[in-house]
Amino acid sequence: MLLDHRFALFTKCDPALSLIESNRSKLAYSPYSICLGVFMKLSKLEKFFEVEKVVFHSLDLALYNVSAIVEGEEHMITDEKGERLKSHNLLSLQKKLQHVRTNNQVIRQSSAYDEMIGGPVKTNNEMEVPLGDNKLY
Repeated sequence: MLLDHRFALFTKCDPALSLIESNRSKLAYSPYSICLGVFMKLSKLEKFFEVEKVVFHSLDLALYNVSAIVEGEEHMITDEKGERLKSHNLLSLQKKLQHVRTNNQVIRQSSAYDEMIGGPVKTNNEMEVPLGDNKLY
């Protein structure tokens, strides 16, 4: 089921029916996507907010993107062009976020293992691991 991209701005959704970007103009449903509808540019995040938590989402084989929790709401972080921040290198993302004021960074991963072996679909099996910024970049 595809939706037009202008309907992607939502604030809450069911993790089992979340939206992912399938190309520049369409979105598709997927149980493994990140359920975030509020986007924020990195420059705005650096300038205006004290960030509760920065979340590096581990997506697939060392592919990460970033969200931040600000005032209890999770925002997907984008660059100035509106593209999600993503990288195969976690340190490069930490370098881009070095001016964001936060003391709490985590890696969040969710596994599709149970579904792959024929088990029931889980609504949420996310794991968060605390992450320090040792300024190795």
